[in-house]
Amino acid sequence: MTRHFNPLLTLLAAATLLATACQKPEKQDAGAFAAQQAQRPVTAPTPTTAYASSKLSEADQQSVVARVNDEDITLGEYERRLDAQAPFARARYNSRERKLDFLNNMVQFEVLADEAQRLGYDRDPEVVLELKQAMVRRMVTDRVSQAIKLEDITDAEIQTYYDAHRDDYIRPAKVRASQIVVADEATARKVHQELLQGFKEHPTDKRKIFALKARDTSIDKPTAELGGDMRFFALPKDGGTVDPPVAEAAFALEHVGSITEPFQAKAGWTLVMLTGRKERFEKPLDEVKRTIQNRLFREKRAAKEAELIETLKKGASITLHDDLLNRIPDPPPMPDADPHAHGEDGPKEPLIDDNAPEQQQP
Repeated sequence: MTRHFNPLLTLLAAATLLATACQKPEKQDAGAFAAQQAQRPVTAPTPTTAYASSKLSEADQQSVVARVNDEDITLGEYERRLDAQAPFARARYNSRERKLDFLNNMVQFEVLADEAQRLGYDRDPEVVLELKQAMVRRMVTDRVSQAIKLEDITDAEIQTYYDAHRDDYIRPAKVRASQIVVADEATARKVHQELLQGFKEHPTDKRKIFALKARDTSIDKPTAELGGDMRFFALPKDGGTVDPPVAEAAFALEHVGSITEPFQAKAGWTLVMLTGRKERFEKPLDEVKRTIQNRLFREKRAAKEAELIETLKKGASITLHDDLLNRIPDPPPMPDADPHAHGEDGPKEPLIDDNAPEQQQP
């Protein structure tokens, strides 16, 4: 059995995807809108039968391949519709029989469209809305595309963006470490020996042992409550804010799970254990140039679209009766949010920041 492509369903499916952000406030019903539009002068560009990507001559494009009531289907329109199919679907129409199937589907579409119009569906409020959405999307796309092109994004603009967002492309080396802070050297050396003994007895539980000791003995309350965890940080020269002797001691440790000797720091006598490491991450401009160009292109298009909308709104006669909105019932409340989801009230800072590779103790 030959599977038939249904252009009507395709048209309706495409129409439902059109954006509604640019709509003006509704002030009329569909019939009044249609009557008003009929009295206005036509200023839209005249549709052209030329197809820029056509492989046919101009004369062939104008050749009528079928006629449905008073509507001609030209060979150029047939080619345009066929080329609009997805590549895998387009490949099916590789014989005269299959091409005739596609033409019959186009004829079927025109018959259905004529009947829908005869029954007044062209005045149905949803159809009128979809038509307005299609016109808006096409007009905005054409106007913005004429004003903003990808090649208009200059190398200087790309360089400026890269320089202003260097943190997105260059990240310094970071370590994650835990600390225990005590008041005097004797206590620090006693804690150090206890940790080494615990590591020797339970070599796979170093982080747990250190965390328990930090909660019990550390006088630095913010980190003590986290088992000594200071999360990831960079060296002070790279913007890190950890006390320099502590940061340098952590960076000097070579292996995850190793600890320092006791040393004097700002908060007191300190022991540091290395729990993670991230190497320096850098993407040079040449590597991200295309990505930045596309980002700036999207931003400029959005700005141009917003500018177009504001200009048209200023020239339009718009009357709002927003007090009537009170007559619309409020929607039912959403179900309670998942308490484990990371929404506004979820964890503010992950235990492991960002997604760069790291070494970490099992």
